[in-house]
Amino acid sequence: MVDFKKIDEMIELIENNEVPENQEFNDFVIEFFNEVKTIPLSKYLRTKGKDKRLPKIMNSKKAGEVLIDTKKDDEILTFLKRKGYKEIPQLDYKAVMLLRKTDLFSNWKKLLLYFEGAGTV
Repeated sequence: MVDFKKIDEMIELIENNEVPENQEFNDFVIEFFNEVKTIPLSKYLRTKGKDKRLPKIMNSKKAGEVLIDTKKDDEILTFLKRKGYKEIPQLDYKAVMLLRKTDLFSNWKKLLLYFEGAGTV
């Protein structure tokens, strides 16, 4: 069952660039993705009058999806290890703006360039 009160609270945190004190960013966006994956999020946001922050909220959802898929993909995990990351790097609200509806590998290449200072948002 969808917990709209929890979703609204999470959306408010995203709008304010905040993460709950007891969570890291990656865990938060994964939880957000799991909460909203069964609803048409963009339509829900428009009915709530949240059009201004639509890209940021949608990209936070995409970040959760990318992180979940990354945990399941040995090839991507190996790629990250080769680049010097023993674990999946922590994202932030700036980094999620790089994510697109492309393949997982392309998203991680963009993110790593950003982390290394070679790419911008």
